[in-house]
Amino acid sequence: MLIDDIEQDIRKALPLMKQRQRETKRLRLKLHSLNWDDVSESEQYYPLRFFADGISAYIYVFDNAAVFYAWAAVEQALLIRLGTHALSQAIAANNNKYPGEKQLVTIARKNGIISWDRARTVHRLRKLRNNYIHYINVMWDQHRSETRLHKLTDSQWPRIAERIRDAAPSDERTEALKWLDYIAELTDGQHTILKRQVPYIPGEPPGSESIRYRNLRIKQFSDWVSEAKDAQDRLRRYAYGTERKDALDCLQWSGSLLTYLGFLPKY
Repeated sequence: MLIDDIEQDIRKALPLMKQRQRETKRLRLKLHSLNWDDVSESEQYYPLRFFADGISAYIYVFDNAAVFYAWAAVEQALLIRLGTHALSQAIAANNNKYPGEKQLVTIARKNGIISWDRARTVHRLRKLRNNYIHYINVMWDQHRSETRLHKLTDSQWPRIAERIRDAAPSDERTEALKWLDYIAELTDGQHTILKRQVPYIPGEPPGSESIRYRNLRIKQFSDWVSEAKDAQDRLRRYAYGTERKDALDCLQWSGSLLTYLGFLPKY
């Protein structure tokens, strides 16, 4: 029965969900400290409702949804802090068109709602949200990474494995080779865009703001993996994945911004 399958999936996911609970503990404590009867009748309601939904999505392993909710919380908070008058002026100055997300950040900064430094954080959150709304950007990066690693697997993997056997300390050798085998399995061509029957045109995608930021995030993730203290930690970081790291970063940025804007307590 379907319900049996769901219960089995939940049992398997419980260790991962507990990890994610620990990672979001500080943010959840801030939410739990509030009186939600008061919140439901205040300006805090929509920003904090979306923020709470984002944390729940992250804990239950819906990373894409967590990114979306993290942005939605901040977007609503900025609109509330701008107020009707400032927003009406911005719409009138924009040929009676509602401002887009990027314009909203600029308007908030010009109206003194956020500082220049905080605006940079909002833009990081906004650009990651755009990549996950337009998921082809994420897919393109995954495909590029898989393709490059697959070429490395075919051409240099045996040589790398041999060097590890010769040079690595015995306590790290097994973990390092497991890490290499894990990457080789993921990039064997079974999980790429082409295998998944997604239309894909080879070559660089358009040089949009979102793509440039996506490339930066991939580089930052690669640097984070390479900075691991040993092979076991490197494997753990690689398995962590870019989407989980994106989602957690977005929630942390969102929580910081909601605190700055006065929707979450500072403690």
